[in-house]
Amino acid sequence: MKRILVIDDDGICRRTVTALLEQSGYVVMQAVNGEDGVELALQNPPDLVVSDVVMPKLDGLGVLDKFKTDPKMRSIPFIFMTGMSEKEAAKRGISLDAGNVLKKPFALAEFLAKVKECLEMR
Repeated sequence: MKRILVIDDDGICRRTVTALLEQSGYVVMQAVNGEDGVELALQNPPDLVVSDVVMPKLDGLGVLDKFKTDPKMRSIPFIFMTGMSEKEAAKRGISLDAGNVLKKPFALAEFLAKVKECLEMR
């Protein structure tokens, strides 16, 4: 079974995404911020990370940076979820048109298709 790490400080979004993934047959680990997410990943590396961008302690881009510097985790794919506007995203260097960035709110079918695509590419 594929393991997915969901990192989001918004409890409703995190629980919704987790429930959807579990119903689809994935094993899901959850973290409420980037620091906790990195710790979980180091203990039990996931096959995919689904992360909010804006979070306390360590944001999603910081999590990605930490993964990129660790040889065991640098190949793990990421899907970013964000409620940022186009202007806010551009300031942070994120393209909302990027393949692995989903703008909240997103369609659940679109989300599951992106998860499947990322896992198949790994």
